[in-house]
Amino acid sequence: MSDKQNPRQIIFILGPPGAGKSYLCKRANGELADVEHVIMSDLLSAEGTRPDSQWAQEINAKLPTGVLVSSETSTAVLDAWLDSLPEGQSTTYLLDGFPRNMDQARAFVEKWGNAKGVISLTCSQGVMAERRKKRARVDDDPKIAEGRYRSHVEDTLPAIAYVKGVVQGAAEVSFVAALPRRRMDRG
Repeated sequence: MSDKQNPRQIIFILGPPGAGKSYLCKRANGELADVEHVIMSDLLSAEGTRPDSQWAQEINAKLPTGVLVSSETSTAVLDAWLDSLPEGQSTTYLLDGFPRNMDQARAFVEKWGNAKGVISLTCSQGVMAERRKKRARVDDDPKIAEGRYRSHVEDTLPAIAYVKGVVQGAAEVSFVAALPRRRMDRG
């Protein structure tokens, strides 16, 4: 456990594909002051477009196929983004899709200290498949999505348990994706 105080207000938003992470974050972003939704894959995509990026080749080879980029790359991109934030601002960042594994979780806690909270969403593969049909994302191909779900179970669930263990006194909520479909699918 880290006793380091994190100067950034970070809440991890984690769950399998189709669990409603982006929907939840968009709602919070629209209804709460000083909340910003940050999607890890968007940070990686932006890094992949930088011509001087040492990580662009890996990001551009893996991201479109649904394969996770290395922990080192994800952590380095996130660290660079966090380092770029102004000190002392009161924004709470809903970090969607990080950490995806134990290496990333440990690296975050080591450098930044504890996150302020964890929201862990769950859904079945059936719900995931139904929602995937309504989205137009490259990584929603059935084979890619199945691999992402398996990665969530094998790699991300242990990271969620670890992060929950180090977040002392922070809000932690687990949702089951049983919200009305109309509301979940509008976002």
